[in-house]
Amino acid sequence: YRATGGSDLPDRELALLWVLNRADGTQSLFDIAERSRLRFDAVHAAAQDLERVGLLAQASKESHK
Repeated sequence: YRATGGSDLPDRELALLWVLNRADGTQSLFDIAERSRLRFDAVHAAAQDLERVGLLAQASKESHK
């Protein structure tokens, strides 16, 4: 994770791991931020990074049924 850079490396790394672990389509990014006690902006940025590289996709409303 450190090779990807960033000014807030510890929070960024933790946010990546939390999002990868908890993003199952049933929890919001706000839920993940709250549970992890990380700033929402760090969790949101991690989700965007993971989406950009194809490791995360937005859940459709159909997938919640």
